[in-house]
Amino acid sequence: MRFCIQQVYAISVFCYCKQRKILSLMLDFADIFPLRIMLVDDHLMFSQGIAELLKKIAPRSELSLFSSVQKAMIALEKSKYEFLICDLLIPGSNVMEFIAFCRKTYPDLYIIIVSSSMNAGNIKELFADGVHGYLSKAVTYNELKMALEKAYNGERYISSDLSGKMATVFFEERKTRLTRKELVILRTIADGKTVSETAKALSLSTATVMSHRRNIMFKLDLHSAAELVKYAFENNLF
Repeated sequence: MRFCIQQVYAISVFCYCKQRKILSLMLDFADIFPLRIMLVDDHLMFSQGIAELLKKIAPRSELSLFSSVQKAMIALEKSKYEFLICDLLIPGSNVMEFIAFCRKTYPDLYIIIVSSSMNAGNIKELFADGVHGYLSKAVTYNELKMALEKAYNGERYISSDLSGKMATVFFEERKTRLTRKELVILRTIADGKTVSETAKALSLSTATVMSHRRNIMFKLDLHSAAELVKYAFENNLF
């Protein structure tokens, strides 16, 4: 088989680029240029513990520790940081608002939450707001390193002790999520209409209404019309 000069050159470039990509994947996080990392937590001993881990993970980096969101915001205005590692529960501070502010004002900032809070709703909201990682305070050296590397590569990371909980929440939400048609039928049942009246109002057969009703009760783990009515009122479905 003969190759022209252009083909040989193209193959050489491809192999070179592929080799560079493989080598870049093999680089340790410690080999990345010096990073400026901001750590925000009101618990000094915990901050110092995380700082020691960070010194091992990224020894060439500059660490700044802050005990309040207010001090961190002043520092962000004065200097550029690559990473923000922050607790979610800091007295006197609305950390959720602080994170949203950082995402809007400093779009290139990598944000990782390290917190004892395991509130699934907050975790989901934070990831929706663009947080790169969420770790529990039982974080290990390997998981902190993994979170930093994942964030730096544009990926998301959640610690192993939280991932199972979030998976459970996700599947439970899928199970209890009602379709638009099911919500309409639930409202009519809660409004006191019979199956026949609901079928007539929605131009459906009684068999279809009964089928939807069974699905609603299964998804919500309810067992009577009275429980359906109670659920509708408690969740403001009117």
